[in-house]
Amino acid sequence: MPYHTLAVDDDPIFIMLMERMLGKTDDLSDFSKFENGLDALNHLKQEYMSHDKFVVFLDINMPIMDGWEFLDELESFAEADKVSVFLCTSSVDDSDVNRGKQYKFVRDFLSKPIYLNKLREVEKSLNDNF
Repeated sequence: MPYHTLAVDDDPIFIMLMERMLGKTDDLSDFSKFENGLDALNHLKQEYMSHDKFVVFLDINMPIMDGWEFLDELESFAEADKVSVFLCTSSVDDSDVNRGKQYKFVRDFLSKPIYLNKLREVEKSLNDNF
């Protein structure tokens, strides 16, 4: 099942690499890219009713609206059976991992850099469980 996928990160290199890798997947290749959580959130609000399932690859530390603020706002309108979030960060702080686990949308915590084989694992797990 194809998912509408959002890549949200203020690092242009990360976004470029995700664009290339997501294009090589079967079900994650329909994607939009955003430099901050606010732009991604506004897009998601507009598209929420027109797509069945969403996958969000979300950085934690960004300007304007960080990943935590994005997740807090997501709680106000979205359902966990429709949106899966994968936190993508270079943080090794256990408090970030524990905080991420508190959100019903967060499916996993992915350490940067993210490789194609990891995206394929994510894709498979989504198809098996989402």
